[in-house]
Amino acid sequence: MGIRGYILFGIIVFFIFLMFLSKKIIKNFKKLNTYLFFILILIVLRESSEYYFEFSNKIMGVYFIILTFLLIKILGIFLDETSYKIIKFEIPKLLRSVILIVIFIFSFFFALKRYYNINLTPFLTTSAILSAVIGLALQDTLTNFIAGIVLTSEKNFKRGDTIVVDNIEGKVNDTDWRSTKITKFGGGVVSIPNSILLKDKFVNYYRKSRYRIEIEIGTSYNDAPNKVINVLLDIAKKHKKVLNDSTPEVLIKQYGDFSIDYILRVWVVDDYLNRQNIKTDIYRDIWYNFLRNEIKIPFPVRENIEIIKNIENENQLEIEKRKNLINKIEFLKSLSEKSKNELSKKIKLFKYGKGEIIVNEGEEGDSFFIIQSGIVDILINNRKIVNLREGDFFGEMSLLTGNKRNATVVATIDLEVLVLDKVTFREIIENDKNILDILSEYLLKREEENSKFNKDINDLSKKQNINRETMKKNIFKKLIDFFEF
Repeated sequence: MGIRGYILFGIIVFFIFLMFLSKKIIKNFKKLNTYLFFILILIVLRESSEYYFEFSNKIMGVYFIILTFLLIKILGIFLDETSYKIIKFEIPKLLRSVILIVIFIFSFFFALKRYYNINLTPFLTTSAILSAVIGLALQDTLTNFIAGIVLTSEKNFKRGDTIVVDNIEGKVNDTDWRSTKITKFGGGVVSIPNSILLKDKFVNYYRKSRYRIEIEIGTSYNDAPNKVINVLLDIAKKHKKVLNDSTPEVLIKQYGDFSIDYILRVWVVDDYLNRQNIKTDIYRDIWYNFLRNEIKIPFPVRENIEIIKNIENENQLEIEKRKNLINKIEFLKSLSEKSKNELSKKIKLFKYGKGEIIVNEGEEGDSFFIIQSGIVDILINNRKIVNLREGDFFGEMSLLTGNKRNATVVATIDLEVLVLDKVTFREIIENDKNILDILSEYLLKREEENSKFNKDINDLSKKQNINRETMKKNIFKKLIDFFEF
């Protein structure tokens, strides 16, 4: 084997190595390997054929043009997939196409001059005149073409960005030699000439942009502005998409015909096209929070219609429903009928939306919850322990002892709960002091079950061998102190 044979063998080994390597670093390796295979065939044919005859210039010209075409195709693949990795800049598709076309044209002219000995001067002169004629005929097309190059090279936007132009909003799909394709929000693709994008104003929200959302809401004139503003700010601060580093603000827009109108302004980082979903979440939270805080969302009255209702019967049915729930709770079912009736009237009904947090683990609390309808998840250290349903209750230790919440409670679906707070329960106890004895017995049972109530009492009972009755008296005394009798 001569030197040429060794060179040919080395070329074959090198190309096989390139084909193997392309599988590791190039996504479109099948197309790349196809071009590499054809180049290898061309090189092998040329090198092996030179043993028998010498190629003419015309054949070499064809060989050079084909080889250049294949190499340009390979270059296009590398520019497409590796430009960002190497130079940290993604070359736009239109610019890549222009680069490859220019390289091919210059290579083609070089082949004509080098291998076919063609004088290109007359041709270039003629083509210049022809180009001027074509340029005048295709002025708009060339304007769009140049505008496309300017837009992509200046990086005003890239594929996937959300832009708004001429009341059209959507995601940039691609920019070609004539127009930019935008996938509209809700479906459909719009082609906007590049020259319009270059001349007119447009807003780019990028893929995940920081932008402000405004929520408008009206409340009754009976609701104090400070109360409404505080509730709206609390809703904004709890929303997971609202930025913590930009303080939400509430403005009073106007005193309307039938409502005081407010504007809640919040900053978010998200796809701009998702803004309506975020607004929906906030509006939903507003409804539930306003209902719990007894803030009324008014509406214009066009006609007064008197609706006769048997309010007394409705109230009685509601009281009976609440009494049935109270009778299921161990430390409340022994109350007198009078106390149950009073409790059923004073206990408050709160509504929560799906996904809302009712209480947080570790926070202070003095209220007790009975589930009237819906389901909640009980979480400890962000791990679900159990779920509770209609008739179940939670938070009794915070009501009776003031202990911090030992779990987080989240509404699994829309929820209605009866809420009994310390102040209301104190009024009930004040009218029926026998309740304290019932509560002491209940807490003592809890103490015996899990030894988690009032650590100082447990330690004392172990040290002094305090009997059950003494422990109950100690608990009774702590209840009196807690409810401030």
